[in-house]
Amino acid sequence: RLLADLAAPAAAGEGAVTRKTREEQAWAWSRWVSYCRSIGIVNNVFLDGFERSEQNRLFGAFAMALHSGRFLGPIHDSLAESTTRNSISLVALTFREHDRQNPTRDEEGEFSTNFI
Repeated sequence: RLLADLAAPAAAGEGAVTRKTREEQAWAWSRWVSYCRSIGIVNNVFLDGFERSEQNRLFGAFAMALHSGRFLGPIHDSLAESTTRNSISLVALTFREHDRQNPTRDEEGEFSTNFI
């Protein structure tokens, strides 16, 4: 019974998430993994062991790289600010879905100032 109770919120939330959102989340996550590899973080994409401030700075750098179009290919110059913010939120959601802290929040739980 306990396992069913623990799984119930996730199951309810899963039903509310659209296929498009999951596709966008997968796209954003693949960009995050690519970014991590590009800076030498290969086996620790959840930043386990990093200080919160380090996570904030890395996410700020990722946001700028994403916004500048580094992971978009030759067709696009840059990513719109709103799309960048949404992508960052979706990567943060993936962290939370894997029982990690939200890397966009500082020690006080406030949205980090390291973002565009």
